[in-house]
Amino acid sequence: MNGRTITHIGSIVFGLACFLAGVATPTQAADDPDLQVTYLGNHGAVANTDVTFRVANAGNRPATSAFTARVTLNDNGKISTQDYLFDGEQPGESRDIHYRLPGGCFNVTLRADVDVNNTIPEANEGNNSTGDQRECTWRGQPPIVFPTPTPGPRAATFAPTIMKTFGKQVRYWTDNRWWWPAPPDGVLVGYWNFYDDDFGLVVKDDYVYQGAFMFDLSQIHGVVTGARLTYVDAPVANGLRNGAGEPDAGGGPFPRTCANALGIPSVDWTNGYDGLLPNDNAFVGDGSRGGSWDVTSVIAHWVNYGNNKGFVLRGDNESFPDNDAACLSDVTTIRLVVTWLGQ
Repeated sequence: MNGRTITHIGSIVFGLACFLAGVATPTQAADDPDLQVTYLGNHGAVANTDVTFRVANAGNRPATSAFTARVTLNDNGKISTQDYLFDGEQPGESRDIHYRLPGGCFNVTLRADVDVNNTIPEANEGNNSTGDQRECTWRGQPPIVFPTPTPGPRAATFAPTIMKTFGKQVRYWTDNRWWWPAPPDGVLVGYWNFYDDDFGLVVKDDYVYQGAFMFDLSQIHGVVTGARLTYVDAPVANGLRNGAGEPDAGGGPFPRTCANALGIPSVDWTNGYDGLLPNDNAFVGDGSRGGSWDVTSVIAHWVNYGNNKGFVLRGDNESFPDNDAACLSDVTTIRLVVTWLGQ
């Protein structure tokens, strides 16, 4: 019985109300899911028989993501587990899981835990375990005690798993098709304009660039408490100019940045895309600015619900105006720092 086995729990509802399930109803239900697990039965079950645990959502909201319940058996120090996969759970819903005790057991302790990977943000993260249950126990022997896992603080820094530069050119009376090269370890962001109407002939050659990148978030299991996107923004040679083509380093308290807008792509760009990416503004927290964005809510949503489309960095002007302005940067050292509570 070493190792781990997995059982899938379907959508059959074995109990509908918390009081029928034997689950304590909170005096005031919080506005979040609250997954709980209780033991049904006595503490003297026999070898080769089933014991039952009940998993219930005592909160106000559904657990809309998949989660895992786990039964852990300690048979004289020999540990084995069995996982039960749930496809979510509605408020007030409960479902039973059945665990078969081994044969020939003498000193066994059982524990059940729900949402072992901390994928569901809950109103109460402290009631996800039954504690130790003594089953098939040799009379007179104390139970073997093992600690109940509790979510702990975690942190990691991520580099992009994929990066691409996207661009568009608008030109009149010129055969120039030259593109600025993107840095090998980053992306190109901003715009570069050229305009000349001498002698009644209009010559225009404008470029706009965006940088898109994506992070692998699969190692994050739990409640995201913070996420900050950072990068280094270095203007290219002669890449900071006003509309008259004169150098313009900006007058703000921070160095002028050309990657000063953050978006979420609305298309799948990872398998090829031509032109500028359509995107929606990313929701960012207070204190965000070019080069340092608080993206906690975005990362928390992706961890809980998926649909990670990555980010797109863009400049503040994608209108292809008739002037000689430029704000074009190499964006490198792109990093995402995430903190979370989990296993």
